[in-house]
Amino acid sequence: MSDTYSPPSMPPPSNSDKKLRIFAVVFFVAAVLFLGVIIGASGDSKPAANETTATVSVTNAPIAADPVQTKYDRYYENVLNNSGRANSLSKSAVIEVGDLVCQSLDEGNTTRQVAIVLEGASSTQSELEYAAAVMYWAITDLCPEYKASLNAYLNS
Repeated sequence: MSDTYSPPSMPPPSNSDKKLRIFAVVFFVAAVLFLGVIIGASGDSKPAANETTATVSVTNAPIAADPVQTKYDRYYENVLNNSGRANSLSKSAVIEVGDLVCQSLDEGNTTRQVAIVLEGASSTQSELEYAAAVMYWAITDLCPEYKASLNAYLNS
């Protein structure tokens, strides 16, 4: 008898486990888009009558060179330039949805399946344009290994 412990081996994931994981990712993407709509709708905040506002003067020192732009900076900038809806969301929320698009593709979903989920989570033309921009620029900037799949989907 050996003194070392070896845990029991896990059975391989079943087809239903894989479907459940895909559903969870798809549900999460839809939930993030829905939360973005709610946040965007409440983003028109103005100070109440009894609140005061202060003005602060800030002086910036000159910057020698532009910082290096990351793939996330490019993605966010491209989504902002191609969707008015993105302007009402935080940078982190826009990036999170882009990461979810790539994660969903990494887990085996097709470009068409991801597009259907994003379209289903969009209830207005503005949200539909946002979803299209997120999907296109996520694949272009964040997970370019799926660019051929995106091009095939767009040409179908």
